[in-house]
Amino acid sequence: MVASAGINAEHLGFDNYIPPFATAGGLKILEGVNYASGSAGIRHETGQQLTLYNYGARKVVLFGLGQLGNTPNLLTACGTYGSYCVDHINNAAQLFNERLISLVSYLNKILFNAEFIYINSTGSSSTSQVTNVRCCELLRIGQFQCNPFGNPCPNRSQYAFWDGVHPTEDIYGLYAGRAYRAQSPTDAYPFDISHLAQL
Repeated sequence: MVASAGINAEHLGFDNYIPPFATAGGLKILEGVNYASGSAGIRHETGQQLTLYNYGARKVVLFGLGQLGNTPNLLTACGTYGSYCVDHINNAAQLFNERLISLVSYLNKILFNAEFIYINSTGSSSTSQVTNVRCCELLRIGQFQCNPFGNPCPNRSQYAFWDGVHPTEDIYGLYAGRAYRAQSPTDAYPFDISHLAQL
């Protein structure tokens, strides 16, 4: 399965996918790395935008949080109390994203020759028919990893989630397409990846 960063690497014409920070070394880091790959999360030493700038990064894409309250794992773990999703989780993600947009604006003002952009991961609508359950069998109840010997759903394009938290490749393609070339003013701030690449 190819995630959003890989699909955007294809849009940008890269020969290879953007390597995860954890496995990139030496001069490869200067060519660009994915700081959020492999569920690494934002770590102290990799999640500071000023540190990236001090090491020479001038074009930085910050993806906002998706609607975490819509993931099958959280739907099961938290319950929805009559709503379609876990509202308090999605509200927290929205607050984080609003502050991330403010951070992008601030960094663009104070850092010389830097271009930071924000990509909205919540505004993309899906044509998937199945949005509340996963496509694969899990290793154990309460986990989100797929059983490598399990049987995945035969109609993957109809599912929004591959496992308990990760979207399917179709959904990643939708996210990546709108990140690369925004279809709405809320898809990216202040502009999309295609415009960033032209600078």
